Amino acid sequence: MIRGILICCAFLGLVACKTVEPQAVSQKLAPAPLPAYKVGDSYTYSLAVYTREWKVLGLDGDIVDWQGGIFGKVTAHKAFMQPRITQTGDVAPAGHAKSNTDFSKLFPLEVGKSISGTGSGVIRGNSFTFERECWVDAQERITVPAGSFDTFKVMCAESEKYSSSSSTDRKTWWYAPSLDIWVARREYGHMAELLSYKRM
Repeated sequence: MIRGILICCAFLGLVACKTVEPQAVSQKLAPAPLPAYKVGDSYTYSLAVYTREWKVLGLDGDIVDWQGGIFGKVTAHKAFMQPRITQTGDVAPAGHAKSNTDFSKLFPLEVGKSISGTGSGVIRGNSFTFERECWVDAQERITVPAGSFDTFKVMCAESEKYSSSSSTDRKTWWYAPSLDIWVARREYGHMAELLSYKRM
């Protein structure tokens, strides 16, 4: 079974799932606008037993070009819950996806907002379609190796269909407005956490 919209790799099953321990935010967050990246911004994450750096290579409106570690060069929306547009692949497979919905309309993030949509793409030469529903679930303060952050907890339930298989998942991001980036993410039972960052 092929799993994940331009995301999931088989080797991620090497370690057990990590969890976060959320607490109440130190102060209620204001609605969070789309991220405001700058070329050269970089974010390093732990993912299973691996460490990966994501670096901003270019910006075009709401579209970001990243150097994405095992994912090669990645073109993605600032709205992180929207499937990646393209990735060249390295260890991870190359592919592309297109959504019929503008998930950036979930911004500015506020608890209770939601959006749903559909789309399609190709990964490893296999075509797929997907359905995705996303919502802002809560405000939570979490601690990751890079520090403690007040975050919006954003969740997406999705299903993917291929010619001979299908899969479902519930993804969660903890987005820190103070950094314009998610500091933790859970997908397919695995956690990624922010280790360090550099902002230009």
